[in-house]
Amino acid sequence: MTIDKSALLAALACTSVTVTVDGFGDVTIRQVSVAENDRIRAGIKADPDAAHSSFGLQLLVASVVDEAGVPVFTADDIPALRQAAGRKVDKLVEAVLDANGYAVEKAGNAQASGPTTSAASGSDSPSPSA
Repeated sequence: MTIDKSALLAALACTSVTVTVDGFGDVTIRQVSVAENDRIRAGIKADPDAAHSSFGLQLLVASVVDEAGVPVFTADDIPALRQAAGRKVDKLVEAVLDANGYAVEKAGNAQASGPTTSAASGSDSPSPSA
C-alpha cells in the first residue's frame, strides 16, 4: 500500500471531539498542533517561575472551544483558573490531555501509563502517547 502525502496530511490534521466531563456536561476539545504544543512547552521552559500547573492550564486554554471552534478561554483567564477548585479543573485538564493523546493515569487503574493530571500539568508533563 502506497501512502498518499495529501491523505496522510489530512489524517494528521487536528480534530475536535465533544466529550462529557463530570460536573460540566458536554465540552468540545480541539487538539493542539505540534507548533502550539512546542510554543506552550517553550514558554514554560523559559519561565523559571512557571507554576506546576502551567502546562495543563495552557493546554486547557488552547483546547476548550465552543461549538463554532472559538476558544472559550484566553491566557488572561489562567489566574482565575488557578483560583478555581483544583479537582474540578483537573477533570477538564484530564479530558484535554486525553483528547490530545497524552496518557492519563486513572485512579485504580495501575495499567494506565503516564502521571496523574496534577503531575501532568507541570513542567514534567507527559509525552504524547503512541
